[in-house]
Amino acid sequence: MMRNVNVNEPQNPQSCQTSVMPSALVLKKCTCCNLEFPKTEDYFRKRGEKNNNNFRSECKKCFDEKAKKRHIEFYKNNTEKEKERYKYFYYRDIEHTHNKQHKTYLKNIDHTKKYDKKRINELTDSIILNRLVSQTSLNRNEIPKELIETKRLLTQLKRTLKNGN
Repeated sequence: MMRNVNVNEPQNPQSCQTSVMPSALVLKKCTCCNLEFPKTEDYFRKRGEKNNNNFRSECKKCFDEKAKKRHIEFYKNNTEKEKERYKYFYYRDIEHTHNKQHKTYLKNIDHTKKYDKKRINELTDSIILNRLVSQTSLNRNEIPKELIETKRLLTQLKRTLKNGN
Protein backbone atom coordinates (compact mmCIF):
# COMPACT_ATOMS: atom_id res chain seq x y z
CA MET A 1 0.00 0.00 0.00
CA MET A 2 1.35 3.41 -0.93
CA ARG A 3 0.55 6.59 0.90
CA ASN A 4 1.62 10.19 0.57
CA VAL A 5 3.28 12.00 3.45
CA ASN A 6 3.75 15.75 3.51
CA VAL A 7 7.06 16.44 5.17
CA ASN A 8 6.07 19.98 6.24
CA GLU A 9 2.83 19.00 8.06
CA PRO A 10 2.41 17.21 11.38
CA GLN A 11 1.79 13.50 10.95
CA ASN A 12 -1.77 12.26 11.44
CA PRO A 13 -3.60 9.44 9.66
CA GLN A 14 -6.00 11.65 7.66
CA SER A 15 -3.33 14.01 6.29
CA CYS A 16 -1.00 11.11 5.45
CA GLN A 17 -3.53 9.49 3.13
CA THR A 18 -4.86 12.58 1.38
CA SER A 19 -2.07 15.14 1.06
CA VAL A 20 -0.51 15.31 -2.37
CA MET A 21 1.83 18.27 -2.67
CA PRO A 22 5.10 18.88 -4.52
CA SER A 23 6.98 18.30 -1.29
CA ALA A 24 5.06 15.09 -0.59
CA LEU A 25 7.03 11.93 0.01
CA VAL A 26 5.43 8.73 -1.29
CA LEU A 27 6.02 5.67 0.88
CA LYS A 28 6.05 2.10 -0.37
CA LYS A 29 5.88 -1.06 1.74
CA CYS A 30 8.34 -3.89 1.12
CA THR A 31 6.47 -7.17 0.64
CA CYS A 32 9.33 -9.13 2.18
CA CYS A 33 10.27 -7.29 5.39
CA ASN A 34 7.00 -5.29 5.66
CA LEU A 35 8.84 -2.02 6.33
CA GLU A 36 7.89 1.25 4.64
CA PHE A 37 10.47 3.24 2.71
CA PRO A 38 10.30 6.30 0.46
CA LYS A 39 9.44 5.22 -3.08
CA THR A 40 12.81 6.17 -4.60
CA GLU A 41 15.72 4.45 -6.30
CA ASP A 42 17.64 4.66 -3.01
CA TYR A 43 15.34 2.04 -1.46
CA PHE A 44 13.72 0.12 -4.36
CA ARG A 45 15.05 -1.26 -7.64
CA LYS A 46 13.32 -0.36 -10.91
CA ARG A 47 11.37 -2.98 -12.83
CA GLY A 48 12.41 -2.35 -16.42
CA GLU A 49 13.52 0.80 -18.18
CA LYS A 50 10.35 1.76 -20.07
CA ASN A 51 8.28 2.96 -17.13
CA ASN A 52 10.18 5.39 -14.89
CA ASN A 53 7.81 4.96 -11.96
CA ASN A 54 7.71 1.15 -11.88
CA PHE A 55 9.50 -0.12 -8.76
CA ARG A 56 9.88 -3.70 -7.55
CA SER A 57 7.82 -4.86 -4.58
CA GLU A 58 10.87 -5.73 -2.42
CA CYS A 59 13.30 -3.18 -1.02
CA LYS A 60 16.88 -3.29 -2.30
CA LYS A 61 18.19 -5.15 0.76
CA CYS A 62 15.58 -7.93 0.55
CA PHE A 63 15.91 -8.18 -3.23
CA ASP A 64 19.71 -8.48 -3.02
CA GLU A 65 19.52 -11.15 -0.29
CA LYS A 66 17.07 -13.19 -2.37
CA ALA A 67 19.22 -12.80 -5.49
CA LYS A 68 22.34 -13.91 -3.61
CA LYS A 69 20.53 -17.03 -2.33
CA ARG A 70 19.23 -17.78 -5.85
CA HIS A 71 22.73 -17.49 -7.36
CA ILE A 72 24.30 -19.70 -4.68
CA GLU A 73 21.58 -22.34 -5.10
CA PHE A 74 21.85 -22.20 -8.90
CA TYR A 75 25.62 -22.60 -8.81
CA LYS A 76 25.36 -25.57 -6.41
CA ASN A 77 22.93 -27.31 -8.74
CA ASN A 78 24.77 -26.39 -11.96
CA THR A 79 28.46 -26.39 -11.04
CA GLU A 80 29.60 -28.35 -14.10
CA LYS A 81 27.46 -26.26 -16.46
CA GLU A 82 28.90 -23.06 -15.01
CA LYS A 83 32.46 -24.35 -15.42
CA GLU A 84 31.76 -25.19 -19.05
CA ARG A 85 30.16 -21.79 -19.62
CA TYR A 86 33.21 -20.09 -18.11
CA LYS A 87 35.54 -22.06 -20.38
CA TYR A 88 33.43 -21.17 -23.40
CA PHE A 89 33.55 -17.43 -22.69
CA TYR A 90 37.22 -17.56 -21.67
CA TYR A 91 38.43 -19.35 -24.78
CA ARG A 92 35.94 -17.79 -27.22
CA ASP A 93 38.03 -14.65 -27.48
CA ILE A 94 41.30 -15.42 -25.74
CA GLU A 95 42.97 -12.15 -26.80
CA HIS A 96 40.12 -10.12 -25.32
CA THR A 97 40.35 -12.14 -22.08
CA HIS A 98 44.09 -11.55 -21.81
CA ASN A 99 43.68 -7.82 -22.48
CA LYS A 100 41.01 -7.63 -19.78
CA GLN A 101 43.23 -9.47 -17.31
CA HIS A 102 46.14 -7.18 -18.15
CA LYS A 103 44.00 -4.08 -17.57
CA THR A 104 42.96 -5.46 -14.18
CA TYR A 105 46.62 -6.17 -13.37
CA LEU A 106 47.63 -2.61 -14.31
CA LYS A 107 44.77 -1.19 -12.27
CA ASN A 108 45.89 -3.14 -9.18
CA ILE A 109 49.64 -3.00 -9.74
CA ASP A 110 50.41 -0.83 -6.69
CA HIS A 111 48.51 -3.14 -4.37
CA THR A 112 50.10 -6.18 -6.01
CA LYS A 113 53.61 -4.81 -5.56
CA LYS A 114 52.98 -4.05 -1.88
CA TYR A 115 51.53 -7.51 -1.38
CA ASP A 116 54.45 -9.18 -3.18
CA LYS A 117 57.02 -7.19 -1.17
CA LYS A 118 55.31 -8.30 2.03
CA ARG A 119 55.35 -11.94 0.90
CA ILE A 120 59.03 -11.71 -0.08
CA ASN A 121 60.00 -10.09 3.24
CA GLU A 122 58.07 -12.70 5.22
CA LEU A 123 59.49 -15.52 3.04
CA THR A 124 56.19 -17.32 2.61
CA ASP A 125 56.13 -20.94 1.46
CA SER A 126 55.00 -19.95 -2.04
CA ILE A 127 57.93 -17.52 -2.48
CA ILE A 128 60.46 -20.14 -1.30
CA LEU A 129 58.79 -22.79 -3.46
CA ASN A 130 58.99 -20.55 -6.54
CA ARG A 131 62.68 -19.92 -5.90
CA LEU A 132 63.42 -23.63 -5.52
CA VAL A 133 61.54 -24.49 -8.72
CA SER A 134 63.41 -21.82 -10.69
CA GLN A 135 66.82 -22.82 -9.26
CA THR A 136 66.44 -26.59 -9.52
CA SER A 137 64.94 -29.13 -11.90
CA LEU A 138 62.33 -30.21 -9.35
CA ASN A 139 58.57 -29.86 -9.79
CA ARG A 140 56.45 -28.03 -7.20
CA ASN A 141 54.90 -31.21 -5.85
CA GLU A 142 58.28 -32.96 -5.55
CA ILE A 143 59.71 -30.45 -3.05
CA PRO A 144 59.40 -31.58 0.61
CA LYS A 145 58.55 -29.21 3.47
CA GLU A 146 61.97 -29.76 5.04
CA LEU A 147 63.69 -28.39 1.93
CA ILE A 148 61.42 -25.33 1.93
CA GLU A 149 62.22 -24.65 5.59
CA THR A 150 65.97 -25.13 4.97
CA LYS A 151 65.90 -22.70 2.05
CA ARG A 152 63.99 -20.18 4.20
CA LEU A 153 66.62 -20.40 6.96
CA LEU A 154 69.47 -20.01 4.44
CA THR A 155 67.81 -16.95 2.92
CA GLN A 156 67.30 -15.40 6.37
CA LEU A 157 70.96 -16.09 7.22
CA LYS A 158 72.14 -14.47 3.98
CA ARG A 159 69.96 -11.41 4.65
CA THR A 160 71.36 -11.12 8.18
CA LEU A 161 74.96 -11.32 6.96
CA LYS A 162 74.29 -8.83 4.16
CA ASN A 163 72.72 -6.28 6.53
CA GLY A 164 75.48 -6.80 9.12
CA ASN A 165 73.07 -7.39 12.01
